[in-house]
Amino acid sequence: MIRNVCRNTAVASEDNPSLATNISEYKIGHTTYIVETHFNLGCKETLDDIIKRLISRDVERLQFAV
Repeated sequence: MIRNVCRNTAVASEDNPSLATNISEYKIGHTTYIVETHFNLGCKETLDDIIKRLISRDVERLQFAV
């Protein structure tokens, strides 16, 4: 079971105010994972758009592989 045990905190860094860091802590079984992600606050593309684009690319690759 995956459970988020910490609040996600996204803040722009002093070095680059348009780049935010998000740190999440997940506990799976007896193991705790600390995941740090970075994303651009000035990005015009939504997460939905990015996921759709990635899925489309994968589908195209699969079609050409067959």
